[in-house]
Amino acid sequence: PTKNSSHSLQRDFQRTTLQHRIALFSSSTDDDSNFMTGKVKFFIRSKAYGFITPDDPNEKDIWVHRTSFNTPIPLEEFLTRPYLLKGERVKYQVGPNEGNEVNPIMAKNVVYESGALVPPFRKGYVEHLLKYEHQRLGAKVQDILKESSEESTNEDKLQKIIEANNAIVDVLETAKVNMEKYNPPDTNVEDDESQ
Repeated sequence: PTKNSSHSLQRDFQRTTLQHRIALFSSSTDDDSNFMTGKVKFFIRSKAYGFITPDDPNEKDIWVHRTSFNTPIPLEEFLTRPYLLKGERVKYQVGPNEGNEVNPIMAKNVVYESGALVPPFRKGYVEHLLKYEHQRLGAKVQDILKESSEESTNEDKLQKIIEANNAIVDVLETAKVNMEKYNPPDTNVEDDESQ
């Protein structure tokens, strides 16, 4: 076979494989036979996407977006949640990635390999948030204290510090409510806020 015919055969095979996968996705049920398994290669939280390396060595890494996760959270409210961590084991279906020529297929209906939903908030989330908010409060207090006495009195400064602290309390209370509201009771996956 010539080089061109070899490339043509390879393209036809990939197209057939893609069509087969899409057909499987389109006719999917809750049956595990339509799911593939793999390990998260990486996931960029700020961009909300990553790649999964399938267990099948004949398959290429597959693109995954956070909107592909089966999750109880309203995705439009939480732009960086849920997310996956490198090395996590998942199962997923394959479907078309409309309008993306670089990655024409993507993982869909992504859950952990055990079948558990990807948790919107992970264990340790509130503690990480508390640490972050304390750092922000410290910086805010320093800024307030640097204000000259002409700009504000000590009473004004104290009031601003109290307001900044109350804002943090509100953020933490909201985080706790969201954890209780959206996380499945069996969620025990550590949070990694460093990403």
